[in-house]
Amino acid sequence: MYSFGVSGQLRKYMPLFANQFINQFKNLKIEHYGIYTKGISKPPFYTKLRYVSKELESPVSIIIYSDKVFINIWEPNLIAIIIKNKIVANKYKKYFDLVWKIAKP
Repeated sequence: MYSFGVSGQLRKYMPLFANQFINQFKNLKIEHYGIYTKGISKPPFYTKLRYVSKELESPVSIIIYSDKVFINIWEPNLIAIIIKNKIVANKYKKYFDLVWKIAKP
């Protein structure tokens, strides 16, 4: 699982679900690589985490897993979009890899 554009929105807007989500990741030992905005505390379920500058903070977060891309638009209203398409998921993963290279540990 790969995510970017993350700055703690799940824990901010959906704290009860966030706790369940985090526990599930811990229990299933799912590897999760994330790109976070600097200044945000690291959630306990990431396998590896890197940071980008605050200027790249966004109200949108993207999670890539299997053949799916999950796009969350957090503000001004919560909108969630799931795209199930292997080609699209692979392209988003390439974008993640590019940002991962410039992000800092």
